[in-house]
Amino acid sequence: MATMASSEDRNRVLDWIHNGAPSEGYAAVAPVFQNNCVTCHSPQSGMPIPPLTSYDNIQKLLKTDTGENIVELARVSHIHLFGISLIFMFTGAIFALSETPVWLRVTLVVFP
Repeated sequence: MATMASSEDRNRVLDWIHNGAPSEGYAAVAPVFQNNCVTCHSPQSGMPIPPLTSYDNIQKLLKTDTGENIVELARVSHIHLFGISLIFMFTGAIFALSETPVWLRVTLVVFP
């Protein structure tokens, strides 16, 4: 929580992060983590929050999430589009073969 550290300590950590969080600068910010963060952000706390006990743990949190690649997005989109079209086809077939009056079926198909 940002309120656990002083504004000076927070700014020091943020500056370190904005500069790429180099390993040689970790020694300057490690006391901030040890004094303010590790009480809760450690495996021993039992809380379901990421640990900030070492440089490696912090580096894992600082990696930018770039999302899925285009191949994965295309695969997932293809599956969804194929599935939706099948649902519409079967629903339309059931609707077309029902005993609903023709005027109602035409109205419901044309209106949307």
